[in-house]
Amino acid sequence: MWDTGFIRLSKSVGGEDEVLPMSARSSSGAALIALGVALCVQSVEARTISEIIAFSGVSPYGLAVDAAGNLYVTGPNSDNAFMITPDGVATEIIDRTGDGRGNELNEPRRIAVDAESNVYVTGRSSDNAFKITPEGVITQIIDSSGDGSGNRLRIAGRIAVDQGGNVYVLGYLSSNVFRITPDGVITQIMDGLTFAEGLALDAAGNAYVCGRDNAFKIALDGVTTRIVNRSAVDDGIGAPETLNRIAVDAAGNVYIAVTSSRAVKITPEGFITQIIDSRGDRQGNTLLNLEAIAVDAAGNVYVAGQNTHNVFQITPEGVITQIIDETGDGMGKHLFIAPEIAVDATGDVYVVGASSRNVFKISPSEPAPSPERVLEFFQNAVEQETIVGFGSGYAAGDRLSAFEDLLEGAVDAALRDNVNGSCWLLEIASARSDGAGHPADYVEGTDTSELLRLIGGASDELGCFRATQRPPPRRSLRMRTRQRKR
Repeated sequence: MWDTGFIRLSKSVGGEDEVLPMSARSSSGAALIALGVALCVQSVEARTISEIIAFSGVSPYGLAVDAAGNLYVTGPNSDNAFMITPDGVATEIIDRTGDGRGNELNEPRRIAVDAESNVYVTGRSSDNAFKITPEGVITQIIDSSGDGSGNRLRIAGRIAVDQGGNVYVLGYLSSNVFRITPDGVITQIMDGLTFAEGLALDAAGNAYVCGRDNAFKIALDGVTTRIVNRSAVDDGIGAPETLNRIAVDAAGNVYIAVTSSRAVKITPEGFITQIIDSRGDRQGNTLLNLEAIAVDAAGNVYVAGQNTHNVFQITPEGVITQIIDETGDGMGKHLFIAPEIAVDATGDVYVVGASSRNVFKISPSEPAPSPERVLEFFQNAVEQETIVGFGSGYAAGDRLSAFEDLLEGAVDAALRDNVNGSCWLLEIASARSDGAGHPADYVEGTDTSELLRLIGGASDELGCFRATQRPPPRRSLRMRTRQRKR
């Protein structure tokens, strides 16, 4: 390895560090001793996967997330729904008794939440929908009679709520769409969908719906526009395509999942592009039974393969990445049958495991701080003499200049050598005498506790710093650079 003043560049692979060559020397021959600081320069694939909750006796299915990070999950086999806090505490918010006044909830599959944390859930077998307030007040907002004017609701499916508090409910078997105002006025806004399966809303209150044959945009004033029919997205291979899921981004692009485990993007101008098919990422990770589709604020699209037990991300540039598979968190908590996904405002992705009876959170790793921000942090520390023992033979100005050269070169090397899927670690490691003819220069009487506190603060502030204390030296060390071993 390259030994340059105890600076080591390594790559985090599967939880272990692989040492990689680099050259990062200061022009003055000085280096810094710090008790284990790491700078993480990561690729877009770097993510953290965690199991939020594991259920017992409940097979979760529907999924929604609010602005505070609370999750809402349905249990169709147990006829109930839960709220799960960010720290994993689950509370049942409704059960099969429904509103407790004779209106039962049976086989709830779909769930939604509004900005006020009111929750909405549909009963597939009870042909109804309920609203649950944060205080726990439960109200049935629609039943099998639909709008009460002969337009019935049969097999209540997907549900969504807009910014004005209007609730939209699909009737899967009745092939229609209902809007329910905050005042409780129910209107059928569309019928004839041939099995209503997909529902999404945009910020303007337009509804996007699809049945097996067609997809439509329904404006708040009721104007309806057909977006696409199934023949337009048919690839001509195998059985004719049918449409089953829909999503929309902030730019008005519509994303539709079709039955052959493909998804297409349709621009506002009507251009159709396939964004993923059953080959998945074409790296051996396939996609089968595309059951859920979602899009985040940055325009990244997420699709779940129910039978391949995985989720893919498709960036606006078309880069496809599998972000979770059946191995789940990689530590024994698996993902089996993925029927639903949700994305929050920060870009965290949530996926339900119906057969594994759990929910996972997939978070982008913290972005790497810029080299300028890293330098600023340590410059302030050196100027305040918080980092002690650095180049004690140098005047303060020279000491700072030498350190700037050293760190800037190392960070630049880390950024230059970054590769996808790797998290580069620039470690300014603690130095100790190795007892093999490389004596360390000590600075007597210095205290490293303040340095460790500062590093901990940087970890919180910058995200990619790790305050990993190595075996502490008996005394703080003075820095010097060793040449590469040959």
